[in-house]
Order: sequence, then structure tokens, then C-alpha cells
Amino acid sequence: MNKHVDHHTSISILEISSREEYEGVFPILKELKSTPPIEEVVRLCHEATKRDQFQLVAAYLDKKCIGVMGYRILFDLTHGKHLYVDDLVITEAMRSKRIGEIMVSYAEKKAKEHDCVALRLCTGLENHGSQKFYSRLGWMKRSYAFKKYLKPWTTSPSA
Repeated sequence: MNKHVDHHTSISILEISSREEYEGVFPILKELKSTPPIEEVVRLCHEATKRDQFQLVAAYLDKKCIGVMGYRILFDLTHGKHLYVDDLVITEAMRSKRIGEIMVSYAEKKAKEHDCVALRLCTGLENHGSQKFYSRLGWMKRSYAFKKYLKPWTTSPSA
């Protein structure tokens, strides 16, 4: 397991890969939005890892998980090679304490290691807090993301 430590705060960011690790971060993932059962989370993460380098990482303070982020390296004609942040959630008790900034900084570090030209993510139209957060960190609003379901999604995700 790879580990990154922010020496200013003693927050450790660890790559998540085992079922036990997924179970440990699952309660944090559920704070973000409607999340499938743990079995489906593990299956989806393993499948995404095989297909396009998806990585789930968790931030820990004193061995307690306080944040989770998923990201992958993507290639397309509009954005070139870029790091896409799938999910970023900080447990409610730790919000507004720079944890999100530390995790975004980690994503930027990974993007540079992979020689990406940019980072990208989507956030809900109604999530004004996250929009303000990313704007403050220098991210630009560039587009709307559209979604069309082709079959029912059992957990009715909001995104």
C-alpha cells in the first residue's frame, strides 16, 4: 500500500485496495451520496482499476478515516491526458479543516507524476459548497455534465 503523509498536518493518505480497507472507508463514502452496498462498491472499484487505473485513496488522522477520494487517468480529444476525480468526500466533522485541500493537492501531485495536462471533475449543480471550494482552489467551471439512464440503478444515485 502506498502512503503519502502531509507533514504540516500529520494526515496520511493511503491507497485502498483490500476488502477490509473498502469496508473501513465505506461509511465516509456514504456521506457523499447514495452509495451501492459494499459488495458492489468493491466490485466496481476493482473493475474500474482493471479498466482505467482507478484508485481509491483515504485520508487518515490518528488512524481514523476522515476523507475518501477516487480518481483515474483518462485520455480524450478535448482534455488530453488528465486526472479525473470521481469522488471526494470529507467526513462532516472534519469539513472546513483543509482536509479537502490536502486531498486535492495529492490529486495534483499524482497528475504531475502521470504527466497529465490537467485535472477534471464534476459536482452537482445544487452543491454550491463544493463549487465554491473548487473555485477557491483555482478550478474553473467549464461545462455541464449530462446523464441519461438506460436501465434502473438500484440505489438511485444523485449524480
